[in-house]
Amino acid sequence: MNNPIKWVRQRPTIELLAYLTMAMELNPLFQGIKIIRQSSATDVSVWTYIIIAMIGTIWFVYGRKIRSLPLIIGNSIKIVTSIFVILTIWWYR
Repeated sequence: MNNPIKWVRQRPTIELLAYLTMAMELNPLFQGIKIIRQSSATDVSVWTYIIIAMIGTIWFVYGRKIRSLPLIIGNSIKIVTSIFVILTIWWYR
C-alpha cells in the first residue's frame, strides 16, 4: 500500500463513504442558523470556530497537495461554514 489515495480509489465503497462523510462538514452551519434564530451568540465560543477554520485550511491544503477531491470539497465546506458562524457571532454579540 504505497499510495493510499490509489488504494481508496480502487475501492468504490470507501470512496463513497468519504464523499458521504463530507456532508458532516455542514455541522457549523446549524450553529450559525441557531444564532440567527435566537439573535444571540452569547453562549458560543468564537475561538472554537476559528480553530475549526484553521484546521479545515490545513486539511484543504493537504487535500490539494495529494489531489483528494473528498478532502478538498469537505474542507472547503468546513471553512465556509466556520467563517459564516464567526461572522454571525461577531454580528450578534
